[in-house]
Amino acid sequence: TAGTVCEVHEEENESLVEWKELLLYVASCRQPTVLVIQSLDDKPSHFGVIGDCSASNLMALGCTGCITNGGIRDIEEVDKLGFSVFASAPALGYGYFRFVDINIPVMVGGMTIRPGELLHADAHGVMTIPNEIPLTMLIKAAKKYMDAEDEVKKYCKSSDFTVDRLHEMMKELDGMRIGSHLK
Repeated sequence: TAGTVCEVHEEENESLVEWKELLLYVASCRQPTVLVIQSLDDKPSHFGVIGDCSASNLMALGCTGCITNGGIRDIEEVDKLGFSVFASAPALGYGYFRFVDINIPVMVGGMTIRPGELLHADAHGVMTIPNEIPLTMLIKAAKKYMDAEDEVKKYCKSSDFTVDRLHEMMKELDGMRIGSHLK
């Protein structure tokens, strides 16, 4: 999942942002959109921030997923929808929460996510990609790195294998890491 970030804080206090306002905000974001929700509750994973009904609402607006430090409910139903979710824990039920702000930087999983940042998420986790990095350069660098990594894996199975050559290949690969390659 990758997309534009829409941020929302939630906490059990006076409602400052109505659900309709949140939906209008999501609809206005560049598509595809990933909604990022920071729970301000002292036990954020104890209630579901996202479930099948809210996922359906968000999908209708071009949202492809949600990243949250809160919990997720209706896991199987959400998965069947094709809506990607990164949550801190499964939750038995939904919480009584209110949105207190939107379109602001939020902290989820020890990472600050800002409005409009590009995200990369897969089975291993979530990372932000700075807007300063040109997307075409990122794609080329990632492809070059993955191709070189494939060569290392292929070499490890070859009859010509030596530790010295493997060490050289790994040093080359290390120098190609996307962060260092784009500096």
